[in-house]
Amino acid sequence: MRIRVFKMILILCCICSMVACGQRSAKTPEQWFEFTWSGLAGRDALTFQGDAALLRGDKSFLEDSMTYYGELKNHRELNMVTVLPHGNKIGTWQMAGTGKGNQFAANLLWEGGSWTPTTNQGDALSLGMTRLNPLDQLENIRRMNKKKITAESGAARGTEVLRIELDPSEAKDMIGGKLIDEMQEVRVGLQNKLAEIEPGRRSTIEKEVMDLWSSGNGQLVQMLEQAEARVIYHLTIDRRSGLPQRLTSESELNYRSHAGLQQRELLLTDNRFVKYQ
Repeated sequence: MRIRVFKMILILCCICSMVACGQRSAKTPEQWFEFTWSGLAGRDALTFQGDAALLRGDKSFLEDSMTYYGELKNHRELNMVTVLPHGNKIGTWQMAGTGKGNQFAANLLWEGGSWTPTTNQGDALSLGMTRLNPLDQLENIRRMNKKKITAESGAARGTEVLRIELDPSEAKDMIGGKLIDEMQEVRVGLQNKLAEIEPGRRSTIEKEVMDLWSSGNGQLVQMLEQAEARVIYHLTIDRRSGLPQRLTSESELNYRSHAGLQQRELLLTDNRFVKYQ
């Protein structure tokens, strides 16, 4: 009798395990992404913190790194603050679009389908901060038509981990578009600075400055034409709430420099969602 009971328990355990596995695979990876996107879209406020590192060359030489924080309010207003690795801790998040020591903050507004800086017009750094913004990254993923989404094995209990790889051509267009936008923002910034110079000196200086910008912009366009891109995300989802817990990204760009040398840049970001409201 005891043997039969023991066997019955084993059978029940197997059935429960099969049911659990069936429940875990109830959604496809694509459905999990849509599920978490819908859950995120319904939140009016949240906070996140992240780290970014820029690597260059085949040996992945670390060129720059930073820590950053973000706070979303009223569904459309995002305040981001970056801190350089040797800097002091954040004292306040109320520095709208201003630099303070080795901290930099910018206000971003969701309008027209993108995150746009609301302060410091002509500041490429403010615009560049959107590339670190996990909300912007998730929006980019949603827009891509040829992305490949797969479920990662070994996810922690209560979570689902998705691996999302963008199509190389779409990845190149995404990275290139953002770099070109930042370059145009540099142009606006230069024009704003030139407007502060007295008219008598402005014309001479303006020609020199804008010639330099045109040269740099031309090199960027040429570089992008020959570049190859690779972008991969890993999204960790809370299975119960459907909300994202963590989003990491690897954005690799291979191109030839103006001197004809092969170059490689790798931008890594790691974002953790701290609190939802």
